[in-house]
Amino acid sequence: MTNVYWRHLALLVALFFLLLGWTYGRWDLWGSDEGRYVQVARELLPRDNWLLLTVHDQPYTEKTPLPFWIFAGMLKLGGGEVNVWWLRLPSILLALAAVLATYAIGQRRFGPRAGLLAALMLMTAPLFVEQAPTARLDALLTGAVTLALAVWLLRPGWDRPLEAAAISWRRAALFWALVIAAFFTKGPPALLFILAAPAWEALRLRSARPWRSIRPLPGLMASFGTVGAWLWSQRLLAGEEFVETQVARATFGRLLNVEHLEGPFYYLKGLAGEVFMPWTLLLIPALFVLWRNRKAKGADRTALRPIIGWIIIPLLVLHLALGKRQHYLLPLVPALALLTGWYCDRFFLAVQSRPLAARLFASLLLLIGGAAVLAAGVGYERPDLFWDSRIFLLHHHAVIVACAGLTVIAAAIMLLKRKTSLAVVAALFLAAYAVHLAELAAVYPARNPERSSKMLAMQVEAALGPNRNEVAAVEKAASSRYHVYGDYRVLDVFEDAEEAIASGKLPDVLVLLADDYHELDDEIVQAGYGEAASTLADGDSLVVAWRPEIEPNEALASNGELHVGLMGDSGTGGLGEQRLVRRMVDLSRSRHLDAVFLLGDNIYDDLPYPAALERRVVEPLHPLLDQRVPFFGVLGNHDVRRKEYRHGEIYDPLFRMEGREYYRQVLTNGQYAVSFFVLNSETLGDDPLQLEWLAKALAADTSDYHVLLLHRPLLGTVEHGGSGKIERLLRPILDDGPHIDAIFSGHNHVYERLVDKAGIHHVTLGSGGKLSRGIEFPEDPRREAQESGQRVLGWLTLDDDGLSFHAYGAHGEQIDSFEIPPLDTPPLSTRGKRPAADRPS
Repeated sequence: MTNVYWRHLALLVALFFLLLGWTYGRWDLWGSDEGRYVQVARELLPRDNWLLLTVHDQPYTEKTPLPFWIFAGMLKLGGGEVNVWWLRLPSILLALAAVLATYAIGQRRFGPRAGLLAALMLMTAPLFVEQAPTARLDALLTGAVTLALAVWLLRPGWDRPLEAAAISWRRAALFWALVIAAFFTKGPPALLFILAAPAWEALRLRSARPWRSIRPLPGLMASFGTVGAWLWSQRLLAGEEFVETQVARATFGRLLNVEHLEGPFYYLKGLAGEVFMPWTLLLIPALFVLWRNRKAKGADRTALRPIIGWIIIPLLVLHLALGKRQHYLLPLVPALALLTGWYCDRFFLAVQSRPLAARLFASLLLLIGGAAVLAAGVGYERPDLFWDSRIFLLHHHAVIVACAGLTVIAAAIMLLKRKTSLAVVAALFLAAYAVHLAELAAVYPARNPERSSKMLAMQVEAALGPNRNEVAAVEKAASSRYHVYGDYRVLDVFEDAEEAIASGKLPDVLVLLADDYHELDDEIVQAGYGEAASTLADGDSLVVAWRPEIEPNEALASNGELHVGLMGDSGTGGLGEQRLVRRMVDLSRSRHLDAVFLLGDNIYDDLPYPAALERRVVEPLHPLLDQRVPFFGVLGNHDVRRKEYRHGEIYDPLFRMEGREYYRQVLTNGQYAVSFFVLNSETLGDDPLQLEWLAKALAADTSDYHVLLLHRPLLGTVEHGGSGKIERLLRPILDDGPHIDAIFSGHNHVYERLVDKAGIHHVTLGSGGKLSRGIEFPEDPRREAQESGQRVLGWLTLDDDGLSFHAYGAHGEQIDSFEIPPLDTPPLSTRGKRPAADRPS
């Protein structure tokens, strides 16, 4: 092999890993396919017999087993955890193999430059870049198909198809082994993609010699024998009906699936856009030249003939089939790249100057690059403008998008200066490469909080608690795409969901799509699912409903007294906050501090989440964290504004939110109990489920005291004031439900306590970190106390005398206090029914 060959291979490997090697695991599993395939693999791990595939313990008949054995092996290498870096690695390696095999075919048949161009076109084809970094089957199939055809297309004597003998037995064994591997990757379509090339060559030459060159008789016998043995094992394990379903539905049924029914030009539209752009601009003239020279003879014609068969026969079959999906075309993309690379090498690059075309294309690239740089600048300063389009650009993502835009602009400038055909191809490649790099490095990770199903799995596990491991999922909510990250068993409820829920025989945790939850709301409540929370999973809104645990959380109380600290807007990490924390430590020396609630705006920062957490929360709170004081989080506007903070906080063990943006925490001193209802005030107006949850949770609560915690105050007289919108939303619940004793909030960077007509204490504790010094409080008859000269912390005590509150300043003095005497009810220890707690401590 020449030095040029090795230089080209090194360049392709370097470009491939720069594009895909460091990006493919930066987002979670997305979509129904990745979730389902990995779930099937997960269920193989605890079993000794890997021949029978199952999903949620039900036989899985839709695919052949090889990919799931591979994924199960990757799971083992990853320690049994769902690690996307391990799970997507086989697809990445087979995609790289397809690129290198494409280069080898092009280099051998058309020359080094044509092979290099074909490999670069394959690497930057949109469908290839979309499918390669996934735990799906298409990249695996494409790799196996391309390798198998490379074994045959690179055989000795390929340029003399009517004279050359059959391939050697060693080469034939490798070829048919790859055919069988491709078959067991995605079924019979693999035979169509691989055998189309020799069949087309034999047809065009009117000779069986090209077909006989693959040694078809022993190869097909080995293939059918292997497939037959596998089907026989399935018949023994799962019965004849299973095999009939697998053959009829999973193979022929997919080709005739009217659910995927598309128009006759479906694939042609895809080729022009999301499959092969921007190389479609060169593929079209390549097809024209091929048709114009269809009767010509020569080395190129011989070299191209099987490549054309690789494209035409499968494309014709796919067009005639009813079931159509764009990713079915992926095994044809290497052939399209070879054809286009041949045209560029032989014809397009032979013309040295195309000034008009160059200027037009350069202008287009300037527009694309300028738009990317502009979008990155806007996203850096105002990322919220993109949220409505579900694009969550963080600062480092915006920088990457800007770099991609500048690369495209540089390619356009180069094209304007040189104006040669080679510059056109180079500019196309640089533009496509930069766009895909920005997509993989920035856009996909930025969309991950919305698309990931990991949040739902954590929400379900939080609702399950330590003693339950089975959930019921209603209809589409049972899809593995939602549960692949969960370590629990899913019971599918596909039919008669209303009757099944009403029976009361389902597990204690229920998962539904939001629309189904609202339709079945009455049945869900009557079945005892008293708590519910909503979350996003794979772009869909789902609801987790659960029956609460029976026992309260008694572990926090000590010596018959419960002490709870309160701080708001404490996320500065500054000296003032540290002084307030030391004051809380001093107070805890004489009375054991059992828990602390942080009332929102827990992090003020532009750092990435882990660094911001360490700097703004862990460092200033470490004196309390060292004492193992439990913290509970409330989301504020600064926490919600940045998606990475929002999702980081609700799942970080430090804040004990366990995936819930709103929740209830019951604490008790052994005699009395107090329920803390934590709300997300930032989404309260747009989330009716949160209001429904609060009303139901209050109605079902049996604690002696009820306290509401949220970031924005209902009542306030300074700075941001009170939130009239939130008060209007909550007032019917506060007036009609059980009595609320106190409402604690932050947001305004002062201390203020107001008492409304219903006797509810509205306490603003927003000076935990930030402080608005010397602010003037207007006259208000509802105000009982105020402080803007120093930072203030809150201290709740539950003892034999009931619930009391004290506000302490950072300098040591008591600022305010009030008491709420016990209600006229027997103490907790003499009542038969204990209050329900959401979770143990």
